[in-house]
Amino acid sequence: MTGYQIIDDGNQYPMLQYRYVEEALPPKEIITVLFEEDGKVLGVKPMKRIE
Repeated sequence: MTGYQIIDDGNQYPMLQYRYVEEALPPKEIITVLFEEDGKVLGVKPMKRIE
């Protein structure tokens, strides 16, 4: 999944979300990577779905 995410400072940054190909939908784990406009990584956030 790609798009933009607004963070606490009110700015919008490009983001990519990754999941394992083998996982069913909705995935149990996702990694979100935020980028600055110049392509540098701003942050990486792992997320795990609680069942």
